[in-house]
Amino acid sequence: SSDFSDQTLADTMKCLQNVQTLVLMSGADECQVPYGVDPSEMGRRLKHAVGCSAKLCVIEQGSHDLSQHAQEASETIMDFVTSVC
Repeated sequence: SSDFSDQTLADTMKCLQNVQTLVLMSGADECQVPYGVDPSEMGRRLKHAVGCSAKLCVIEQGSHDLSQHAQEASETIMDFVTSVC
């Protein structure tokens, strides 16, 4: 989705506009982020496409599988779930 225009992202994500959504990005993703794409910026674009119902969290040193940051990821997800329940 990094090559999508902002409008295409918004059109794609419009079904989530009224749904509480966590956009969780791995800041050091070695697998799915194309060279030259900033995961934080991609996360901001996705959050903007979803709208005000989205929360963005970037685990800065997190790899694709978050294996070295599992605790931080788990806490982030649990905090989000708790906040929307």
